[in-house]
Amino acid sequence: MKYFMKYYPSDEEWESFIWYLDQKGNSLSQNAITLYLALLWNKRGSNAKVEFIISDLELSRFTRMNWRKIAKARKELKEKGLIRYRDQKWHVFIYQIMPITKEK
Repeated sequence: MKYFMKYYPSDEEWESFIWYLDQKGNSLSQNAITLYLALLWNKRGSNAKVEFIISDLELSRFTRMNWRKIAKARKELKEKGLIRYRDQKWHVFIYQIMPITKEK
């Protein structure tokens, strides 16, 4: 049975994302954002349709990404139908989650 839930990432989860990008030597991109959202839901269930709500300000704060890069990633994701954007917030829908863990 599928269920729906809105989810707001915590500071700790954003820090985990930054750690993940640093390990991969990667900069934030549409793929990294999508991957991270999947990471967040990994421990919460695999049959869920989840809506993550993230503001531009949160993305800028936790990723140190400038507004131009945020706008570019947002445009690419919107064109692919992966997000909705309302009230300066990303509404991202995740249907299938890949298991990815943080190694210490």
